[in-house]
Amino acid sequence: QQYAILTAKAESLSSLKARISTIEEGITKREQDVGRNTQELLEASVKGKALEIRKLSQSVNEAKAGIEKLFAELETVTTEHDAKASEFDQQLNELAEIS
Repeated sequence: QQYAILTAKAESLSSLKARISTIEEGITKREQDVGRNTQELLEASVKGKALEIRKLSQSVNEAKAGIEKLFAELETVTTEHDAKASEFDQQLNELAEIS
């Protein structure tokens, strides 16, 4: 029965770990986009390119909003992962006490 619990734990948590990884990659990409667009925004500001400034400002704001959304999703998935891990650990502890 311990093997069955460990197998179920691995299967259950692996998909959540993959989702966490995907979210973290998304955050990193958007943070890089913000950095790049902020630099381009500074350059456009120096040159007085109003249309480019507006476009880049919008891109930066959208990326920042995306980052916030991903952090919220990351918190949710991490909480779910931790709860499931705790649940499986509890089952293993109960099994150990019985044995």
